[in-house]
Amino acid sequence: MKNIIKYLFMLVLIFSSIVFIYIKQPNLLKIVDNQIEDLLYIFKNSSEKSKNVVIIDIDDKSINKLGQWPWSRDIVAKLINNLQQYNIKTLGIDIVFSEEDRSSPSKLLEKLDLDMQDIPNYDKIFASSIEQSKFPIVLGYQFLNKELEIVNFETPYIPAIYHPVKEVQLELLEAKDINLNIPIIQDSGNSSGFLNSTPDIFGTIRKMPLLISYNNQLYPSLEIARTFYKLKEVRIEDCTVGINKIVFNDFSIPIDNNALININYYNLEFFNSISFIDIFENKKDLNEILNNKIVLIGSSASGIVNLNKTPLNQYLTSTQIQATILENILTKKFVYEPIWEKNLIIAFLFFTIAVVLSSIFFSNFLITTLFAFISFLTFTLTLWYLFYKKGLIIDAGYVFITLIFIYFITSVLIFLKERKELKTIKNKFAAKVSKDVMNDLLKSDSSLHFTTKKKEITIFFSDIIGFTKITNKIDNPDKLTNYLNLYMNPMTKIIMQNKGTVDKFIGDSIMAYWNAPNNVKNHQDLALSSALKQLEYLKNLNQEYLKNALPLIQIRIGINSGISYVGEMGADDRNDYTAIGKEVNKAAILEQVCKFYKASCIISQSVKENLKKDYTLRYIDTILIDGTKEAFKIYEVFKEGLPKPEEKQEIELFEKAVNLYQERQLDKALELFKSLDTNSKFNPYISKIYIHRITKVLNGEKFSSISHINKKLISN
Repeated sequence: MKNIIKYLFMLVLIFSSIVFIYIKQPNLLKIVDNQIEDLLYIFKNSSEKSKNVVIIDIDDKSINKLGQWPWSRDIVAKLINNLQQYNIKTLGIDIVFSEEDRSSPSKLLEKLDLDMQDIPNYDKIFASSIEQSKFPIVLGYQFLNKELEIVNFETPYIPAIYHPVKEVQLELLEAKDINLNIPIIQDSGNSSGFLNSTPDIFGTIRKMPLLISYNNQLYPSLEIARTFYKLKEVRIEDCTVGINKIVFNDFSIPIDNNALININYYNLEFFNSISFIDIFENKKDLNEILNNKIVLIGSSASGIVNLNKTPLNQYLTSTQIQATILENILTKKFVYEPIWEKNLIIAFLFFTIAVVLSSIFFSNFLITTLFAFISFLTFTLTLWYLFYKKGLIIDAGYVFITLIFIYFITSVLIFLKERKELKTIKNKFAAKVSKDVMNDLLKSDSSLHFTTKKKEITIFFSDIIGFTKITNKIDNPDKLTNYLNLYMNPMTKIIMQNKGTVDKFIGDSIMAYWNAPNNVKNHQDLALSSALKQLEYLKNLNQEYLKNALPLIQIRIGINSGISYVGEMGADDRNDYTAIGKEVNKAAILEQVCKFYKASCIISQSVKENLKKDYTLRYIDTILIDGTKEAFKIYEVFKEGLPKPEEKQEIELFEKAVNLYQERQLDKALELFKSLDTNSKFNPYISKIYIHRITKVLNGEKFSSISHINKKLISN
């Protein structure tokens, strides 16, 4: 429940933050939105050809044959006359003739102040060809963003009514001035529409204005389409999807509040293009191409054309863009942003954040990646469906960036969670086997095979004397556990502080070793030092037990050093990291031998020979463990540091007595042991053992300088 509350809090916090940024900075990732939109256009295009619009191109081929631009207008007039043989629906001219034709003969004679009667005027010829055309011709003009020095009071005549209904609130682009065709040409056309374009902040033309305000009047750019449909009235209404629309009889053109239309682009080869010179020379039969088509005249010639950047990663002429808008209208295939776009984005943001964040519960990068991929695929398919099937443009950049961000955040959270869990596991693992053992196990390349190695180690065993009696006195599990932990905690810490590895707890016993898994210098000293510190600490601990009326603790410690096997041992499903071998067995037996000699700490000969520090200890016996062939000396250790003079004297006397016994000088040995038995600063019980041995030998029992250790002996 606690984790669910944390998840919900995190979900609300992140979702609220991301939605707040989205609402306050809607264009924050516009460049990403544009790139996604560009991809949709690129993958959308097919090899189809337009069946509605044809372009007559003033191309380089035409310029090379007819001379440099601008041409005399009788050339354009001839083109229009040649087109009369075809069944063209509407002709649009994507060129503004804003100045008189200076190449016209009448214009030249006017400068010479000669009679111009019957002298050709190319502007009149061009205007006449427009007026007499059997198909309607729509001219072009341009609005300006700055006012001309000479005030232009002319405005284009529009033979149709454009008016908003239902109180549509449009924020139209405002023009400051206008660049029209010269009056004789402007008045000759059936109508005219402006040719202005509106590139975005990145210089790409994604939208085009269909309406512009000039001198508080509304002017359209879609006069070719209106003329084609022979409409006398065009309405601007509210659209049911929440945007405005321009109504053309039985269908509508979606526009935004600025009266801009989203251009639904086609590929570069979509429109049939005919060279101007081919029609001018009238050498080809173009009836199949031009029949029942809308024709646009424009230019792609070098030095004349103004290329425009488009979402197709291609540059198109203004004529090609005008043709594209016409094709959109004629086929009724539009693209636009729905009013519910923000709601959809916010819904997907919530879906994305909720789904990906939920993978935290699984703590698995693979599941996180899977959830992120599902979110990505779901939104991509939705985007694909809306664009290709419904013509809807969705600003997807913020969702995709959010998905990447949430995937990153979730991955980091899972990483931190796993790291925390791993740390907890490691701490628990280290508490079971020691930190060094844990690290050694984790370094292992194989989890299928156990790894062991032969190594010289120092092995430590300790045991509480009479623990069974203690459990009878403390007949409560919790109290007994607390009692034992109060002892085990400091004993374990002492071992670990001295670079020891605690192998296991066997009831009230502790097994530890040094120099494994990591190498440790002077490991014999460290093991013995740990034992002596434990014995010293136990004195203070017993004071606490005494205050609380708890049984006092006495322990036995056995320490041995030698080559043993160290590593993973056990079954496939349950194994331990431990040490085994005869040297380990020796250490365990030495701890039990303490019981026989009533000693607190006994070390083997191999430990004694490798000690670097000084200790107060004495040689007490040479033993042979049953089942082994090698006898070895054992030593009782009392404290760290050299013995005091009187202590040293007693130790030397005791060791002399032991040597006399082993040399079978029993009478002399007996005399010394008896003197030590009555006046000893150390453990006097060992003297009693030797007195008892000597007495038995003197009474006829078989003599042996070596003590044979078996379970029966150390269990007494």
